[in-house]
Amino acid sequence: MIDDIYTPIGSRSLSHIKYFAKHLKIDKPSIIFLDNDYKLQKSNYENRERKNLTDNKFLGLISLDKSIGLDEIKTFALENPDHCSIINNNKNDSEDMLIKMNKVLQKFNSTLCI
Repeated sequence: MIDDIYTPIGSRSLSHIKYFAKHLKIDKPSIIFLDNDYKLQKSNYENRERKNLTDNKFLGLISLDKSIGLDEIKTFALENPDHCSIINNNKNDSEDMLIKMNKVLQKFNSTLCI
């Protein structure tokens, strides 16, 4: 068993997360699911990628994430609060999000954080 590991992998697939956990011998992967509202997601994407998208194009990107399992990861996090957490970042405040993440990381000992 590996203790005190923090590995951000950014996976959008629960099977991918479970694969990493199995090969790192982590019994209960701790997932930190970062969640925010649609407007903020779109704005962040457009800023990061330096693109302006119509709502339809952005909804297409979101549906792709959902089709490969993003909602499954969120459900897993909701169903396993003893070793998973959901952080809502609707304010787009990096400092606030880091404070929330630090509190969650302190809660877990053996972690594979996504």
